[in-house]
Amino acid sequence: MATIEQVADYFIDTSIKWNEEYVTNLRLQKLVYYAQAWFVQRHNKPLFEDEFRKYQFGPLSEKLYKKYAVNGDQPIISASPSYSVNAFTAEELETLNDVMYEYGKLSTAALVKRTHRQCEPWSKVQSDRGVISISMMKEAFDKLPPLKHMSEDENLLSNIPVSDSIPSDLDW
Repeated sequence: MATIEQVADYFIDTSIKWNEEYVTNLRLQKLVYYAQAWFVQRHNKPLFEDEFRKYQFGPLSEKLYKKYAVNGDQPIISASPSYSVNAFTAEELETLNDVMYEYGKLSTAALVKRTHRQCEPWSKVQSDRGVISISMMKEAFDKLPPLKHMSEDENLLSNIPVSDSIPSDLDW
């Protein structure tokens, strides 16, 4: 089982590599939340043991919030020095990649708005700072269309630039 810190490091590192941009504490909270929810939906077990609570801007891990609070709303510029993608199992990494692919392209504001939808567990928790349970995530995400596997995207390969071709009528 992964730790929440390893999952956070994955999103920090991958955001920089894939998008060439940094991730803020608020954005990180949403990506890690979706990783937990989709992993639970796919595998009937949590990705990590830490919990999320209901806060004004959506699900929040108090542990991650405290770790990155020093950044305020500024970007987190690097993963932990000890971070390694090799810490994840194949099924963990598959879900992390799929979540990054699906949600990483959304703005932070869009991620916050998405966590506030009526079908989301956040909207079902009655009290501020109430726990968003694993069972609530499972129940809600079981009702959603499956998260697309990154490898299933037919457009993924078409987005890779093709090298210049040599004209067939070229006289050598």
